[in-house]
Amino acid sequence: MSDKEKFIVLTRSDGSKVAVQLETILFFTKAHHGCVLNFGASTQVNIKESFEELLQLTGSDVPTE
Repeated sequence: MSDKEKFIVLTRSDGSKVAVQLETILFFTKAHHGCVLNFGASTQVNIKESFEELLQLTGSDVPTE
């Protein structure tokens, strides 16, 4: 797998694009504007994609409990 395949391109809340390496996301949460991605060292990125869209992009499932 090439390094490019490990990244996804998302839209920040200000309309700019950001490439994110999936392995570096610690967790993400819902927000009124879309989602907040949380990385190490208290770094956050606000994105416009919905929580459900991000779950699909990351291959995650919504917990049932």
